[in-house]
Amino acid sequence: MNSGIKCDKCLDYGPVATTVTYCPECLIEMLKHPYTKWQPIESAPKDGTRVLLWCPAERFIIFLGNYRESSGGWTENGSYVLEPTHFMPLPEPPEGE
Repeated sequence: MNSGIKCDKCLDYGPVATTVTYCPECLIEMLKHPYTKWQPIESAPKDGTRVLLWCPAERFIIFLGNYRESSGGWTENGSYVLEPTHFMPLPEPPEGE
């Protein structure tokens, strides 16, 4: 699984929320990808796949999270339950990495 690290700066940036490791520049580039589009949360995968979550009620609006029945819904790092309205799939990692 992709760790989310895109550049050396991402390594130094650290988490904004407990699982986000993208630096702002890499996150912006990732969101520019042509197939990237916010979709209604009702259509998000509920199989544990990590996705970007749009949570307008939270302090940090964008989270990297997944759905966990055992945690009671959408979580960030499996412990903090979120109430997202939309999600976006993560792009594929660069080839050869």
